[in-house]
Amino acid sequence: EIFGSVVIKKLYSDIDTLTTDNASLLANTTFTMYTDYACTNAVATATPILVGGEAVATFTNVVPGTYCIKETAGPEGYTVSSEKIVATVGVTGLTAYAESKNTITNEKIYTPGNIEIEKTYSDIASLSSSNTALLNETVFTLYSDEACTNIVATAKPVLVGDKAIATFASGLELDKTYYIKETSAPANYELSSDVIVANIDSFGVVTFTAGNKIENQRIYTPGNIEVEKTYSDITSLTAENVGLLNNTVFTLYSDAECTNAVATAKPILTTGNKAVATFTSGIELNKTYYIKETQAPAGYTISTTVITAVVDAFGGVSYTSGNKVTNQKIYTPGKIEVQKLYSDIDALTAEHAAILAGTVFTLYSDAECTNAIATKSP
Repeated sequence: EIFGSVVIKKLYSDIDTLTTDNASLLANTTFTMYTDYACTNAVATATPILVGGEAVATFTNVVPGTYCIKETAGPEGYTVSSEKIVATVGVTGLTAYAESKNTITNEKIYTPGNIEIEKTYSDIASLSSSNTALLNETVFTLYSDEACTNIVATAKPVLVGDKAIATFASGLELDKTYYIKETSAPANYELSSDVIVANIDSFGVVTFTAGNKIENQRIYTPGNIEVEKTYSDITSLTAENVGLLNNTVFTLYSDAECTNAVATAKPILTTGNKAVATFTSGIELNKTYYIKETQAPAGYTISTTVITAVVDAFGGVSYTSGNKVTNQKIYTPGKIEVQKLYSDIDALTAEHAAILAGTVFTLYSDAECTNAIATKSP
């Protein structure tokens, strides 16, 4: 009896020339031969092998007759072909193929690649695990429309090396354009208005119209301006000095002439036994302020010192010549008292008024007692 053979050539839509690198594709491909076109009566299977750069599956020792061959298993990442090959083995062992066709093509299944957005922060050169809180407070939203109204998914960036990457992996389609923007930013950072445009082609390749990086700008707030108050006669302040502090007032000005008042503040006692007046409101970045004492407690001179405070672009506060103001104690002369005794009187009474009235002391400013300042009777 004469037998024939049926040869099926296997093609892959994304591969022009097969090599040994494609061995796994061939090994996972199976063809089944049936005796009926409905493909219900299977008689043999074959797996393609590499022959001269082609994948060839061969059915041997085939009894003459007409057969239907189709793919019944395909490699991962490819569709299983629905094509059918009709082959007739003649009594002479020669094989004829319907429409002269003996090739079956596997179509590559393309899946959209991930859309990745890199997140940066204007004040951080290299991200680390210490910045996890920032990443957790950052949210990106993926939209299917340019108006950014149709939400597809949301994602938070995670640390990849020293970069923050937000990844969108699900809900994506081939041949589609997506729009991504930041919808939540961490505290002390501006919410970015940038919109990333991501294009996914028919092969699943993702490209970006103008990059895939979004940066948060740091919001800097001015630091406090603090003025330390000291008193010339007090080494260490305590709660007993609260009255002095309550009667001391500093005024913050925006001009060197000290005409445009911004705020006032009284010093309070800190834990370090210092008197500190703090200005927290009305302060702006990149500005210079002037502070002087505008009220001093009774018994002290009001200071003429003007403190110059510079607030930089990052909110840092520096002082041109320190930030300490001292009140000088105003001292008043005490009384000079002279006690008058009389040798014959042990205890003076009102009866001795005439004696006292007849006694006069004179106060001089010089040792020679020539420059009289005042006289007084006891």
